[in-house]
Amino acid sequence: VALKQEEKAATLLREARETATSIVLLKKLARLDLDRGKPELALESFRKLERLIPRDWETAKAIGDCLFRLKRVDEAIKAWREPLTDQQFSFQEGYSLFTDVLIEHKLQEEALQAFDEARRRFNDPTLFAEQRARLLDALGRPAEALQEYFSSLVHGPFKIETFNRLFEQGDGI
Repeated sequence: VALKQEEKAATLLREARETATSIVLLKKLARLDLDRGKPELALESFRKLERLIPRDWETAKAIGDCLFRLKRVDEAIKAWREPLTDQQFSFQEGYSLFTDVLIEHKLQEEALQAFDEARRRFNDPTLFAEQRARLLDALGRPAEALQEYFSSLVHGPFKIETFNRLFEQGDGI
């Protein structure tokens, strides 16, 4: 790798017997494959990694990224969602990670659906109001964003940033 011979390094890692059981080597191989524009090979390494450390968010995120790069969007969403049912995350933290990765991959409508799903699941109509408002703002839906900002201000702890956002939004009304 240091000699800029990524192809050779990837081949050596793929052929080395110890790679199959080494978290460090599998991660290195997967990153090499991604850097070389080979998400299908990286996916194989991340799947092996998943068997060594199941329900790991970083691995699931990487698997989803590979699937997304391969234009397998539904499978990517499923991969990102799967470890979040595990007890290592609070459910709210899990939804936050999930929606962040959806937004990162420009899947904004899916993120809005996930926010709504979390609200129904936890019977909290204001859950993620600020995050949802920022996303609606970014999508050019100011009326809906304003409603979310207002909801977060009324039902959540007072935050000056939210108040300022409402104030700025109100100027245009």
